[in-house]
Amino acid sequence: MTERSFLINMSDPTALHGVNDVNLTIMKQHFAKLKLVFRGDHVKAIGDIKQIERFCECLELMVQFHDKYQKLT
Repeated sequence: MTERSFLINMSDPTALHGVNDVNLTIMKQHFAKLKLVFRGDHVKAIGDIKQIERFCECLELMVQFHDKYQKLT
């Protein structure tokens, strides 16, 4: 098992969570094999290295999307 931490570089990192944590729920369902821990502007992913790398790519795309459009849909 591998553990990796990420720093969310967003003006409002809680926007990643979504209303009533709907975005967190979707991420946790999509990456069910990973244990995801969200604390403020930090995210910790624990699990298989390939799954963590995929999660990292998706997380980066979500942050870029939010920076461009100021929302996540």
